[in-house]
Amino acid sequence: MIALCDTARCVACGACEQICPRDAIRLREDSSGFLSPQIDPGKCVSCGACRKICPVLTPPDAHDILACYAGWTANRQERRGSSSGGIAYAISKKTIHDGGVVFACRYTSDGEVEQTCIETLDELEAARGSKYLKSAAKDTYRRTKAFLEKGRKVLWIGTPCQIAGLYGCLGKRYGNLLTVDLICHGAPPARYWREYLDHLVSGHRGITCSFRDNTNGYCMFVRSGKKLLLKRDWKSDPYFYAFMYGIDLNESCYSCPFASAERIADLTLGDFWGLDRKGLERVPFFPSMILVNTQSGRKILDVLQNELVLIERDVSEAVAGNAQLRQPTPRHALRGPFLDSYRQKGFYAALKETGITETCRKNLLKYRIKQPLYFFYKNLWKSSKDF
Repeated sequence: MIALCDTARCVACGACEQICPRDAIRLREDSSGFLSPQIDPGKCVSCGACRKICPVLTPPDAHDILACYAGWTANRQERRGSSSGGIAYAISKKTIHDGGVVFACRYTSDGEVEQTCIETLDELEAARGSKYLKSAAKDTYRRTKAFLEKGRKVLWIGTPCQIAGLYGCLGKRYGNLLTVDLICHGAPPARYWREYLDHLVSGHRGITCSFRDNTNGYCMFVRSGKKLLLKRDWKSDPYFYAFMYGIDLNESCYSCPFASAERIADLTLGDFWGLDRKGLERVPFFPSMILVNTQSGRKILDVLQNELVLIERDVSEAVAGNAQLRQPTPRHALRGPFLDSYRQKGFYAALKETGITETCRKNLLKYRIKQPLYFFYKNLWKSSKDF
């Protein structure tokens, strides 16, 4: 039986599962909730296909950054409905208008997230916004190849490890494929989110969550349909807090091979932290950072130049302001105690026993006191800057 990469290095991209010709590999959750591939020895024929395409064992080609922009969509309504500058939405909309398909992350009916095929603008609306948990690739690599072989345009938006897994499964570059990787802080497993939702909003269906928007910044909204169930600032929500501090990420996230200024995808998108606004006028509160890594990435920006506002910046500015372009998220001191507690008592108990819940409770009290003054000045600033 073939041996895959070490569990601690596995990025759980799912490429091995989708490439196996004997259907011998499945991603399974371990005792800590993290996914890793498990091989059925009765089916495995040691063909080696999984090892050949594993992005950890056989890394795909990475690109030096060709150009860097601060940017946003010129459509104010579309920008307000996005987490950042709305660039991903603009590219997705163009792909659909051209008869293509978009693969992006969307919530399932039980509140988890998975990569899904999007062919209409209505479906695209449901995929907007940041989602701070691990999405399942399912069979999207296989489906992508089928669309590409038929000549349809495909836009694939995901984490760098997912893009790497996709390229491994495809086996070659396609002219009708455009890939966009997102600046990734790391991702907790889906099981943590399931347990957290069961504790907070058990019994509700059609759960969706947004962790970011252009009005509230890092603020979590949990909804059932149109009904708002929960609203919390990131410092006052235990799940959000653990994510932001890197307490509950996948083990491989702390040594991620893709957290660097050499990029896998055609374009890289993220928030432009560290943007020097001196001399810049009419910049939105959260502009996007756009890294152009290939000529295909440059081409789509040229096509959309009348719909986007792009301000060229030096690459060093983006790298200085975004830690994940320099190194992986550091392991937090609480991660070991958190996992020990989780394996014995579950997610919410682990948050409580490591002091995260109490810290967030105190932060919530401070937030309620400071919130009116904070939003007064924030909205005053935005009223003079938004357009």
